[in-house]
Amino acid sequence: MTDQLMFETWSELLRAEFPAGAHFGFKPRRRTIIVNWPPLASAEPAFGELHSLAIAFTNLAWKGYRGARAARRA
Repeated sequence: MTDQLMFETWSELLRAEFPAGAHFGFKPRRRTIIVNWPPLASAEPAFGELHSLAIAFTNLAWKGYRGARAARRA
């Protein structure tokens, strides 16, 4: 499994946890998935404000998941 494929897999798994307009980005050197989404209309935050979250994987978790067989990853 490549880093890009792992990013796509985790993005799909996490997508249901975020609002529909969420954008997923990837920083492969840092093993980090970045999620940005606009605020909900009901929250009335300042104009142009974005919510952002960084999900970082340890080196061991990243390599262990990448090297695992499909059944174990599931």
